[in-house]
Amino acid sequence: MGNKCLTRIRFDLVFVLLNLTLLIVHASLAIGKFEAFNLYGTDFALFDQVIWNTLHGRLLENTIIVDAPMLLAQRFSPILFAFVPLYALVSSSRILVLTPTVAIGIAALPLYWFARQRLGRPLALVIVLLFWTMPGLQPIVLGNFKEIILTIPFLMIVAGFGLCIFLVQRRYALGSALTVFGMVWTVVLIQVVIPYFHGGASYYYFGVGQYSASGLYEYLGTSVPEIVMTLVTRPAFVLAHVLTPEKIDTLAKIFLPYAALGILGAEHLLLTLPTLGYTLLSERYGQYIFGSEHYAPVYVFLVVAVVVGAERLLKFLPSARRDVARVALGAFIVTTSAATYFLHAPGPFSRNFVPQLYTPSPHDCLGAQIAEMIPQDAVVAVQSELASHVAQRRYLYLDAMVPCLSGVDYAFADTRRPWYSYREPVWQTIFQSGWFAPVSETDGYRLYRRLPTLQLDAPLNIQLGDSLMLLGFNLPRTKTLQGGEALRVLTGWSVTRSLTQSLVFQYSVYDHAGHLWVEVAREPCQGIYPTDQWSPGQVYYDDVALRLPPTMPSGDYTVSLAVYPHLQNALWGEVKMASVRVTKNKQSFTASDLWIEQRYYVDMGEMRLLGFKPIPATIHAGQTLPLGLYWRARAKPQGDYRVVVQLRDDAGRVVVEQSARPAQGTYPTMQWEAGEVLLDWHDLELPPDLAQGVYQIVVILREVAGERALGEARLSEIRVEQ
Repeated sequence: MGNKCLTRIRFDLVFVLLNLTLLIVHASLAIGKFEAFNLYGTDFALFDQVIWNTLHGRLLENTIIVDAPMLLAQRFSPILFAFVPLYALVSSSRILVLTPTVAIGIAALPLYWFARQRLGRPLALVIVLLFWTMPGLQPIVLGNFKEIILTIPFLMIVAGFGLCIFLVQRRYALGSALTVFGMVWTVVLIQVVIPYFHGGASYYYFGVGQYSASGLYEYLGTSVPEIVMTLVTRPAFVLAHVLTPEKIDTLAKIFLPYAALGILGAEHLLLTLPTLGYTLLSERYGQYIFGSEHYAPVYVFLVVAVVVGAERLLKFLPSARRDVARVALGAFIVTTSAATYFLHAPGPFSRNFVPQLYTPSPHDCLGAQIAEMIPQDAVVAVQSELASHVAQRRYLYLDAMVPCLSGVDYAFADTRRPWYSYREPVWQTIFQSGWFAPVSETDGYRLYRRLPTLQLDAPLNIQLGDSLMLLGFNLPRTKTLQGGEALRVLTGWSVTRSLTQSLVFQYSVYDHAGHLWVEVAREPCQGIYPTDQWSPGQVYYDDVALRLPPTMPSGDYTVSLAVYPHLQNALWGEVKMASVRVTKNKQSFTASDLWIEQRYYVDMGEMRLLGFKPIPATIHAGQTLPLGLYWRARAKPQGDYRVVVQLRDDAGRVVVEQSARPAQGTYPTMQWEAGEVLLDWHDLELPPDLAQGVYQIVVILREVAGERALGEARLSEIRVEQ
């Protein structure tokens, strides 16, 4: 009895040493990867910034996902609050670096206990080794921090364990209730909670928004009801997207090495279905590919199935053969694990191991030294490969994708790393703007600091309100722009006394008829420098990139600036700054490339109506009804066409008609190229004596030389009031 007890203690000590050794090895590799600047991308810097901001009283705030400044507008991750106390003790990015490795090490403890109870200590050690060396789990352990490795998402856990209770324990009522609750919670999250924090108009999971999860599920629909309907009514269509070569290859790499044993614990493999469901339905390559963090829960249930399967196999054999079978089984697991690890894992002793990824070079060490030169309170634009070392700050923008260039204090890039070449035009905008001066230009690194004073080419000194002064602006008036390009406007400001309210600056671009083409309204520098924090006697700057739509016709456009108190409509003042010349963009665009408020596809020969600007529900007689129509040339037009816009009464009679070539007669269709797009404005002047009632708005495309109509579209109804 004493020898058996001693043997058990020895095996337990071996487990502790094995687990600790594997933890230290993987932790060392993870730290080396971090110091070599090979933990990069959006997620690591995002989580680091969110936790750091939360520690400093800005709950779940970030500036990396521009259209989701609060993380709840993109994902539901309350587990991040658990890191705040750790950051309060040691505010270091290395906490996130080590978290995946520590999580696996902790998970190995109950796994060893579970396997020990069913298979004995020797095989339990083999199972722990299998768990650590699973090829698909290795990229997660040695990769960027992902919250999914800490907590299998609540919505999936509840549904998964509900399935277990239902199928394994046969507690049907409780299992069904938990499963249904998990599904309902899923719907509430992605249809209510996340849209609420995103503003309600759009939400992350259906490909809407600048940094949305485009490529996930929009082929299934744009809402949960649409997705469910597609899954139920179009199974062949769904399977065609699920059973692709890449996804089948991923499933084979995950399951085949352990299929012989896992199949004997098949009821536990069923727990992988929720994870496999949302992962394999996705069309985003980074989510379903082998090694993705989204498969993390799968490996937990898979190794449990292996343990249960091995236990059942041993019980099936006669007791006299079990000892030999244990040895053979252990050898089989070790051999299979070693082979799959060598073929597919990224860690040491595999064929995919790249030591340079985990070993900081002198160039990397220099980068870390330069990163330390940036003050923590500075606003930073940084290359994504360098972001992991400067993420703990309130304002951080990746790859120079900043909403306000004049609000950036430091720009940090490395011309020797790949992402610089991918974003080089954007970085050149910073370095050649004349707004920044070099701090360090060494070995490919470029650290620039914004100048304290920026040159304003057009001084104004116009007072808006009783204390706000517009000092001047910069605007490229001598350059001819093209639709699709960005028009960057820089303004300089000061206040004669402190302001008690935050102001909104609204930049607009109008044509000569007063039609609005571009409008951007926000606090100065996207809230980096709100006006209620401005000090008298100091100069502040704001700049904005006005993205000119490719649908603009050639012409002269007016750039104006209006100032409003935040959340109020009281106009403090408006300034027409300058006129700019824009030429037509003649490239080919598809409808998906464009923002079209009301899509309405109608083919009219060589032309296609793509949609129109919003039309008011009511209008008064005597007013002008502006109609903006989106057109696309399906092929190079051979005919000269005019657009006819009519207002028809309930009897079908035309009561108002306006007819002109596109762009108010300035851009005939014969000048268009195939695929070219245009927003075409038509202004219907309603007679003052037009009878009150409901009228139909109709658009017709006709030949200029004749009356032949190529097509007709009934857009909408409008009510005319006296």
